[in-house]
Amino acid sequence: MKAAYILLLICIFPGLAQADADQAARFGSLSPNRQAPAKAQKLVLDKYFQSHEEAQLIPLAAPQPIIEQPIGLLPADHSGPLSFEQLLQAAYAHHPLIRRSMFDQMVAKTDITVAKQAYYPTPNVSVNIGEHGRQVLSAGLTQPLYTFGKLSTGVNQAQVRESIATLAIDETRQSVALSLVNLWRNYLAAALQITVFQNTLDRYEEYHAMILRRFEGGRSSQADITFVESRISQTESDLKATEARRNTTLTQLSQVTGLVLNSQTLRIPVS
Repeated sequence: MKAAYILLLICIFPGLAQADADQAARFGSLSPNRQAPAKAQKLVLDKYFQSHEEAQLIPLAAPQPIIEQPIGLLPADHSGPLSFEQLLQAAYAHHPLIRRSMFDQMVAKTDITVAKQAYYPTPNVSVNIGEHGRQVLSAGLTQPLYTFGKLSTGVNQAQVRESIATLAIDETRQSVALSLVNLWRNYLAAALQITVFQNTLDRYEEYHAMILRRFEGGRSSQADITFVESRISQTESDLKATEARRNTTLTQLSQVTGLVLNSQTLRIPVS
C-alpha cells in the first residue's frame, strides 16, 4: 500500500519526482552493482514522504535562530513594529532561494549516505523458470572486495558536494541580505520623505488660510493665493508619488521576508 501511495504521489508531482530521480541517478558510479540509484531515490523519497497517510515536506533547519512562523504571518511574540533584524531573520527562514539551497544541502548529505552504503553487502533476489516450468527463487549477497579506490572516491566526491552546498547557503544568505538592505534603505527614504511632505503640506495649509484672511482684508492679491495653491498642489502630487513608491517597496519587502507588511508593522529608527 505504501509503495502504491508513493507511486501515486510521484504521478501527481512529476517534476519533483523527476528532480529526485535525476539526483539519485548520479549514484550509479558509486557501486559496482546497479542498485545504488534505487537506494538513493528511496532515501530522497523517504525524506519527502514521512508516511503513507499524507505527504509532508520536512521542515528545513537553519544553522542559526530564525522566526519559526508560517509564511505570511507575524512572529508569535510580535508586540510592536518590526526591526530590520527581525525582517532579516524572517527572510532567512522563508526566502525560497535559501530554502532551495538548504534542500540542496540535504540532498548532498544523502549523497554521502548512499556513497557509504556501497561498502556494505547488497542483497540480490531473482526468480527463474526451471525444469518442468517450476519457479526457482535464488537469493544472495554481493560485496565489493576491491574497487581500486572507486568507492572512497565516490564518498569524497559526495563530501565535496556537501561542502559546496553549505557554502552556497551562505552565499545565498548574503545575496538576500544585500537585497533586503537595499529595500530597507528605499523604504526608510520614502517614509522620511512622506513625513517631510506631510509637514510641508500642513505648513502650506496654514499659509493658505492666512493669505485668504489677508485677501479678505485687502492686504494680499489673487496672485498670492494662486501661488500658495500651486505649492499645495505640487506637494500633494509629490506626497502621492512617494506613498506609491513606499507601497511598492513594502510589497517587495513582503516578498523577500514572507511576511504581510504595512507601514504600521515596520519600525523606523530614530537617530
